[in-house]
Amino acid sequence: MSTGPTIFYVRAMVCPRCILMVRRILTGLGLTPVRVELGEVEVAQPATTVPWPALAEALTAVGFALLHPPARQLAYRLDALVTEVLQTDPQRLPLLSADGLAARLGCTPAALRAACRAELGAHLAPYLVRRRIEAVQRVLRSRPAVSVQDAARRLGYSSQAHLCRQFRAATGLTPTAWRRAQPGALLGAVAE
Repeated sequence: MSTGPTIFYVRAMVCPRCILMVRRILTGLGLTPVRVELGEVEVAQPATTVPWPALAEALTAVGFALLHPPARQLAYRLDALVTEVLQTDPQRLPLLSADGLAARLGCTPAALRAACRAELGAHLAPYLVRRRIEAVQRVLRSRPAVSVQDAARRLGYSSQAHLCRQFRAATGLTPTAWRRAQPGALLGAVAE
């Protein structure tokens, strides 16, 4: 993760008065402005410590708009692509490599990995595993009649055992134990 200064962009900055307003907002949020120009801002803090939601809200309140950093935009696009794959063809997800995802998103694999680490808080492979586990949890929660084996097949796992290993590593429970622990869990849910 980046530990140096952060550069971001602000829409609707059109005059010196705008620069002063943005400087006040930054200092009011505890940020140290390094450079504030029309449309471009640099603060001394690393991106991971910038209070992005509060900054966006403060800028919007006075008529500006925060333009998200490129890494954040790429992370949003990655998240949307993974969501789409999970909804339309979840068996394809394990086939998507960093190279394939990067090609679909129009970036380099290195840029994709960096955006994933910086904006989603994980390396690409663990992020994809987490998203698959979340999808398994949704299936197990919403469809009590679906067996763990069927859930594994639907979500592109090579086997039920593979799903169970990843699920236990992520949650500390087997899929069946996790399902039983859910509020309103049906007694006698389909076993592993």
